Amino acid sequence: MHNDQEAQATITALSAPGSRITKTVPEIEIRAGLLLRIFAGVLKASSASEDEKPVDENELKGWLSEFMQDDSASVPPTAEAIKMEERGRPLRAKVWQQQLAEEFKNDQRNLDFMNLVLAVAILRQASRKDPDILTSAILEYVWPFVYAALTNPSLGTFAASRSAQGFLYVPLYSILTANGDIDELIRFHVWLPAKNRGLPEFAIHSHQPWAQSWILAGRGTDHAFKTEPAEDSSSEPEGIHAVYSVRWKGKQQGDDKKAISEQNQIEAAGEKEIVGVGAAIKAADKAEEQTLGGEHQTAGDNESNREYKTHQHSSTAWNTGTHVRARKMREEIHTRDMSYIIPSSVYHYTKVDLDQHHATLFYFDSSRGFDADAGTLGPTNTKSSTQYRDPAGVTPAMLATIAAAMRASETAQDRGRSDEEFKAALRAYHDALNIQDSNEDGRGDVSPDAKQDHLKAVSLRATESLYNKAKEILSSQRYPSILPLS
Repeated sequence: MHNDQEAQATITALSAPGSRITKTVPEIEIRAGLLLRIFAGVLKASSASEDEKPVDENELKGWLSEFMQDDSASVPPTAEAIKMEERGRPLRAKVWQQQLAEEFKNDQRNLDFMNLVLAVAILRQASRKDPDILTSAILEYVWPFVYAALTNPSLGTFAASRSAQGFLYVPLYSILTANGDIDELIRFHVWLPAKNRGLPEFAIHSHQPWAQSWILAGRGTDHAFKTEPAEDSSSEPEGIHAVYSVRWKGKQQGDDKKAISEQNQIEAAGEKEIVGVGAAIKAADKAEEQTLGGEHQTAGDNESNREYKTHQHSSTAWNTGTHVRARKMREEIHTRDMSYIIPSSVYHYTKVDLDQHHATLFYFDSSRGFDADAGTLGPTNTKSSTQYRDPAGVTPAMLATIAAAMRASETAQDRGRSDEEFKAALRAYHDALNIQDSNEDGRGDVSPDAKQDHLKAVSLRATESLYNKAKEILSSQRYPSILPLS
């Protein structure tokens, strides 16, 4: 599964001071065919129904036809139509921004959606074709478009989810292969201050595709590991892990409430707080074990299997019985306006201090590496672990606004202005969660469902308070603007 090559532990930082700059962001070239491909991926990520689509697909193709060499092109349903991106004459990002502003000048909803499509295209092209462009310049250009789309109430079909690593994320762009694997995926990630994040025993993980991260705000430390076979976990338990294979289950209406109930039943039964060891997961054992042999099984989004799901109810890590020893190879601190890459199948984890925040844009790209067997490391004596994706009421608009305030606060500090106002809001958020959790820990007079519902409500109120403070800060003149570059 994971070989012993030095490249396995390579996590490369990009955009270091003094990098050679050959092109600016407005000069990045994008073809009309690529915009069509990305439009399809952003539409999928938005989970908009036919009636909710912000931009009519046929009208968009009609408008783009004047920029296409062959105007009979259609939006590719999957990555198999890869040549779509090469169709049409290349135009600079700045020209596309001007064209979109003119075409959708009377419809802010459509303009915000198409500017998000343009932002994704810029990230993709900067990553694939123009790696010398400074991360600060890329984020200064694309972040306002992402922020505008996620905070536009009429584009409310984007959804937040909770990662197994403890952060919240919003899919922005998703293209899957016919086999259900990730071809390309871009997500917006936010770590908020917390009492705990994820399950530490499952922190070390790898990704199937090659990946790149751009840091919007905050500080995270990425730890990279090298693995080697461990025949007998009993002789040297320190540093020995089991390799887990991951399965995903798609989201359907009512899943968040069901997930909370399932988790509460597990905790009430006194099981160890590895979420997957409960009746809800045991009932699925037989179906899951059929997939562990590696055969691909076609199934719907509401079944847990090896096909990646853009919008997830849950993910389950299954112990494969393979044991490895993990040795830390390096750790790197990443802060605002830095970027780094994680090769396919490299084991790593990102640590963000519990009283700190962090926000990133994250791009998975299978064209530069893909390992179907990439998995997660976990305890040797556990059968499975399930992470439910319920965001506890947190919305993409909340996350985008808070991240924007994070970034503005740090920028203000760089310019010699105080950022204490937003730091105080983050401390108040963290303290509210810790105080409430401490009060709840000793209570035995409420059911697990009631306790979980109460903690969820407290967390949501704290997040809403932070969100409102972030809106106040962004609307004032005390911090830098996040308006798009004209």
